[in-house]
Amino acid sequence: MTLEFESKNKNDISIITLKGVIDIAARDQDSSDLKKIIAESKFVIIDLSHLNFIDSCGLGLLIAAKKAHREAWGTHIHAVKVVAKPGAVSKIIRSTHLDRIFHLFDTLDECLDSFPRCTVLVIQCDKDDAVVTEILLEANGYTLLPCESLKALPDESSEEMEDVGFILVDTTAVDGSDKQTVENLRRRYGVPVGVLVTDKVGELYDTEFVVQKPYDPPELLEQIMEAVAKV
Repeated sequence: MTLEFESKNKNDISIITLKGVIDIAARDQDSSDLKKIIAESKFVIIDLSHLNFIDSCGLGLLIAAKKAHREAWGTHIHAVKVVAKPGAVSKIIRSTHLDRIFHLFDTLDECLDSFPRCTVLVIQCDKDDAVVTEILLEANGYTLLPCESLKALPDESSEEMEDVGFILVDTTAVDGSDKQTVENLRRRYGVPVGVLVTDKVGELYDTEFVVQKPYDPPELLEQIMEAVAKV
């Protein structure tokens, strides 16, 4: 029995399921096929849950896949992840310390949930507040794209804006932010906009949500999740 690939896409994540046996004879062809699929996908899951054993050929195949992704997409933390149910395969991966290279999960659902939900463009110049926002968002599956001022906004057609699904504006720390500015952001980028405000100016904004500072982190996270879900 030779190695077989099954590839499908879910939520812009390529899921590659490996079935059968990885042997020396099949390794070169398998590596070529896998690298081709990997190079076309920004986020990848390699599902090994249908394998009962993996040897040096299989481990080499995983490393080749990781290298191909890096060559195609550059360095991206945990963009290629591996699913291996508890047992022989996961033990071998951990014993060879490949779990330091690949983020390893017991189930496919857990792995899918670990990928970024979307990128949030955060316009916030206060460094202390920015650190709190970054920890909150990234701990809950979002990628942060920081921007220190309205003058430094990325072009809407730039590559870094491709995955942006929400904009958060700290109006207490960004000069020149007002109701019209928020509306211009919504029109320019075509995504929901939320604002952090003081209690004196919150009623001036007509946007997806207004959260008063100092904010409650769970409240802010809930507001962002609800706004993104409506898109």
